Amino acid sequence: APVVADAEDAAADDAEIAPLAAPIDGEFPETGARVLVIDDEENIREILQDILEGDGHEVVAVDDGPSGLGKLGQQPFDVVLTDLSLPGMSGWDICARVKKGFPRVTVGLITGWGATLDADEAKASGVDHVLSKPFRFDEILRVVEEALDRRAG
Repeated sequence: APVVADAEDAAADDAEIAPLAAPIDGEFPETGARVLVIDDEENIREILQDILEGDGHEVVAVDDGPSGLGKLGQQPFDVVLTDLSLPGMSGWDICARVKKGFPRVTVGLITGWGATLDADEAKASGVDHVLSKPFRFDEILRVVEEALDRRAG
């Protein structure tokens, strides 16, 4: 079993974010935001996708960190919402890599441990918002609206 864990860790360490050119007109949706959802629980991905698409946003949903980082290298996103506990790569690592490669992207960390997270660690990892499970729909939409305001401003 340790060999598999080491291989997963090595794969996670090798996940790179391909650099993107500066966003140009037409890369983002004309209305709404483009949101990347990273969560290993299918029902959470589906709920977030339904909430966001129902509010007019474009959603790409994946089940692990390396896949999410790969999507970031293919197209621009306004928001990344990632679970804290993921196989192979933690939400902390994803947040830090997103902010390193794309500092203007709003990053939300979804966790069942919201009240016990260290605020300094969250800030150091590039987390803009901590969303505690069970999250409220209006919280998710507020994070996305703030990202759209940042993009417009």
